Amino acid sequence: MLAAPPTRLTVCGAALLLSACGAPDSASPAGLETPPSGVGAPPTSAGVSRAYSTVLDKHYATVRAQPGECSRAVHDRFWVYGPDGKVYPTWHPPVDPQTGCAFGHEHGRDPAGSVWGSRPIPFGYVSEQFEPTARDRQRDEDHVGHKIEWANNAEAATPGGNPERIRCDILTKLHQGTHSADAMTNNMHELFFDIRCDNGMEVHWKALSRLGQPGRVDGFCAGAGTGQHAPGPASPPSSVGGKGTRALPDWDPCIRARVVEQRQHWAISERWIANYGAAAGESGVTQADRAGELRLNGAVYMAVSDPPRFMRLEVPGKIGRMIEICQTPQLRALDVCRGSEAGTVPWDDPRSPFLGASRSTLLIDSFEIDNKTGITRWYTDPLGNRISSTPFPGGTMEQHISLATKREYFGTEVRANYAGRGVHAPN
Repeated sequence: MLAAPPTRLTVCGAALLLSACGAPDSASPAGLETPPSGVGAPPTSAGVSRAYSTVLDKHYATVRAQPGECSRAVHDRFWVYGPDGKVYPTWHPPVDPQTGCAFGHEHGRDPAGSVWGSRPIPFGYVSEQFEPTARDRQRDEDHVGHKIEWANNAEAATPGGNPERIRCDILTKLHQGTHSADAMTNNMHELFFDIRCDNGMEVHWKALSRLGQPGRVDGFCAGAGTGQHAPGPASPPSSVGGKGTRALPDWDPCIRARVVEQRQHWAISERWIANYGAAAGESGVTQADRAGELRLNGAVYMAVSDPPRFMRLEVPGKIGRMIEICQTPQLRALDVCRGSEAGTVPWDDPRSPFLGASRSTLLIDSFEIDNKTGITRWYTDPLGNRISSTPFPGGTMEQHISLATKREYFGTEVRANYAGRGVHAPN
């Protein structure tokens, strides 16, 4: 894990957005103030997002609470305003610092330690922007799947033996739900990506990343794919495919053959690759004379080594619970199953070793930037697949891409296990 101390890189200039230079990229509605997250509920007069209302309503209605868990009222204190002035849920610690109750889930690394710590991270903001022009693509992603990772003053390298090395501040937020069947048919997941480097390069991106094809998902086991599955129709039906990947352990050949029969429990892993970026020449929105002058392309890689689920398409619900493998005679003695009472604990019990909390994140899985347009502020639709220097119908997502000649980078991995008191699946 990176251990570099927080270092604020001072590369902001007049051409950059205010939000890129430390100021919040959302403003409180007129006459309202934002208290520190976790202190109090939002004003009754504030507009609320679906993520703060519909999604949290469903979470508290369907998730089995463990003894001593926080109430909905305590959770409601952790909120921020989005750029649209609505109230959104945001990062909170696994344990409430005021009451000492546990929330039962975690959202990754505390963003307060990042150089981007003053910028709000509104969970569910991107999907909200489909309203009212594209409601058929509305995504109400479960609350617990929002995961944050970051690194300050991290090194990035160039491919091909180029000696250039740069230092970057990076923060990402990816929705990666690992407990339900949602990701088996839904390929669109919210991604925030912020990077600023000591060579002046800077990007701030928000979109629903399209991880592979809707209605299809890859099988995965021990670093190798096991084939593609079609668990069901795309959800929502109007979903659009992309270059990313959702790769989940499948029952056969991964769990049955590799994990149970061959006792290779280390083969368990989910691998997600979330792409971001756009090219002016592909958009059909920007001026033709700019088409060859703008390109942003990159990906964030996030792997989970303790997912609570695996794909089992022949059973109702089409998922199996990873804790089931600890019930097999072959695996009861393995370290991964010890402490779980030979697999007799429920899948959503904090004693289960499969929490969805142990993650490896490659913050720069790949990164390519080329912007010679003279423009740094851009607008896209919520999918990020059309881009313009001015807002357009359905395209009000504000993005920032600094000026740069063509460059490519890779590297910067962070490994962490965010299991803690009270954390349990669904997480």
